[in-house]
Amino acid sequence: MGAACVAKFSTILLVPSFLILAVLATFRAEPWPIVGGKAVRTPRGRAAMWVTLLIGWGLIAWGCIWATYGFRHTASPGTERRLEIAAMARNIRLSRLIAEARDRGTPFTDERALQARADVTPPDLQERFILWAARHRLLPEAYVYGLAFAAQGAAGRPSFLLGRVSLTGSRAYFLICFGAKTPVATLAVVAAALALGARRLFRLRRRGEAAFLLVPATAIALTAIHSRLNIGHRHLLPTYPPLFVLCGAAAWWLWAWPGVRNEARPPFRFARAMGIGLCGAVGLLAVEMGYR
Repeated sequence: MGAACVAKFSTILLVPSFLILAVLATFRAEPWPIVGGKAVRTPRGRAAMWVTLLIGWGLIAWGCIWATYGFRHTASPGTERRLEIAAMARNIRLSRLIAEARDRGTPFTDERALQARADVTPPDLQERFILWAARHRLLPEAYVYGLAFAAQGAAGRPSFLLGRVSLTGSRAYFLICFGAKTPVATLAVVAAALALGARRLFRLRRRGEAAFLLVPATAIALTAIHSRLNIGHRHLLPTYPPLFVLCGAAAWWLWAWPGVRNEARPPFRFARAMGIGLCGAVGLLAVEMGYR
């Protein structure tokens, strides 16, 4: 978690994923084994464990960020120079206003009009967080400045979809990217896995492993769809590993399907063997086509 935080700003997407998974795991029926042969059996106990784990992960990640920057708050120690974080945070708002005006066909022609509009436009959540983190020295100055720089670039950047250029992006961009750039074999295996695992997706009182794969993938996908940064299919790549694991489970679900696992009847054995063989063959084809 700490290494991910210092490598990529989008690691922040793991936070809501962990919170959702913590809530889901709290209401699972199985006892949680812990050190010493003991087990946590109540939702209250599991909630306490999750809170402890999340706080621990957060503190470790926070410490890793500070360690990466040498535990220095200022980017230039020993000098009076400070990074203009407030100005960069304001640029997020300016970039958003410029992008929206250009896409409407009414671009700003006067700098004073743009600045006046920015003064009456409230800052968004990420701008407020950046200013709050800088004010309270929650994170190193250079890291916060990097957050502001990345947010400014994502607020308005040219993108192309189906013959149209836009600065604000399109909600359909990544949906079309996923359908067009993902091999047909991979789409087929994902659809089959979702169909076979439909009963397991919301089985929270028992195992419910599918939720631990689909929640992070869904969080990343929804964030990409909502984002204005429509500049490439690569922003969807983190959704594929959980989906591939889900596809790998499809063979086992087919093996354990009621009736198919009946060893006494040859037709069922044949159907099981054929189904698992086809699932494996299509899965290998999907991976091969995906890497190519």
